[in-house]
Amino acid sequence: SFDVIYITVKDSFLDRAADILSPAYIRSVMQESSAMLPYEDLIVAAAAELQENDAAKLLICLLEKWIEDLDGYESGNYTPPVGNSLGFDFLHLFAALPTIPGSIAHMRSRGVPVDVIASTMKEYDFCVEFRRKYTGRPGFDYGRLHWMRWLIHNRLLNIGNLKFDFFRERAPREACLYENETGEQILLASNVLVHSSGGVLASAGLEDTEGSFYATVTETEDTVIGYPVYEGIIQPEKITLDRKNWKCVLGENDPVICVHIPMGGNLDHNLVQSSYDRARQIFAKYYPDLDYKAFYTHTWLLSPQLREHLKPTSNILAFQNDYILFPCKSKGQFVFSFVFGGRPENLEDLPENSSLQRSLKKLYLDGGYIHEYCGVFL
Repeated sequence: SFDVIYITVKDSFLDRAADILSPAYIRSVMQESSAMLPYEDLIVAAAAELQENDAAKLLICLLEKWIEDLDGYESGNYTPPVGNSLGFDFLHLFAALPTIPGSIAHMRSRGVPVDVIASTMKEYDFCVEFRRKYTGRPGFDYGRLHWMRWLIHNRLLNIGNLKFDFFRERAPREACLYENETGEQILLASNVLVHSSGGVLASAGLEDTEGSFYATVTETEDTVIGYPVYEGIIQPEKITLDRKNWKCVLGENDPVICVHIPMGGNLDHNLVQSSYDRARQIFAKYYPDLDYKAFYTHTWLLSPQLREHLKPTSNILAFQNDYILFPCKSKGQFVFSFVFGGRPENLEDLPENSSLQRSLKKLYLDGGYIHEYCGVFL
């Protein structure tokens, strides 16, 4: 907790924060990492403002120590300060700034290729741009600091057109993947309440319980019995697999690498495939201790509902087709950030600048949703 951390920084935070906020230190870190260089002068100006605020200096040092402890960072109860100035816009960056040299040193020690290190450090630029896109002002807020825990704790690589995190990820408990000798794969739903439509009960628009059921996997000495998932829909009838012919290749808590798609990134299928291929090579060569069984992602881009709103040749649908899909509990809200740039109070105010925006706006005005889905592939 911050109370405990305060004891460790109360006598040194003024000097420590002064060092972090010094122009020479900021410029040296940014030049070494090539991160956020277009914003270098802006960040130095933000630091100069914070140099005059002892409370902000204390918060920076508290946050710096807080993010060192991953478990504490995950469970901490923190309410970001509210401010309307350049210093507040970038305050959370200064807690992360001292970790940048260590991140680079760790990747170098692993032998990670120079271009991958450079691409990964550009994640800081993405964070600044993300905030500018949604607020009109560049900055680095607490949401970005929370996201950067992947990189701060050496669990993120940007490879090609995709981001790969291996932050203690485990396969979701809602599905188990089985494969036979010919390579045929069947996904069985597990430990999940299912809506009559085949989605997850209590997702947005799927609250009615009539016809719902509980899906789980039962294994006997000779068989595996469960509810199959076809094209992202949990089927209402059980199937039985012969254990002589079928084996579990991805079960609950098996290690996976999580795939993230950069906002506005190019999903050209050839480039995406190149990213997967190079990721496999990099993890095998430079992270031989990383035992993973599959790639996994959780995103609105996997929603089968998009097939009704996109052309068959869409890169998004090609991305979907790489994965075996299964539903998860979803509020159906992520699409607003990534397609519309946010959700207005009145859905009538959603922009209509593209065919996808027009189609999804109509869907939501009619009471529909684009749910987030999960997907895996070996």
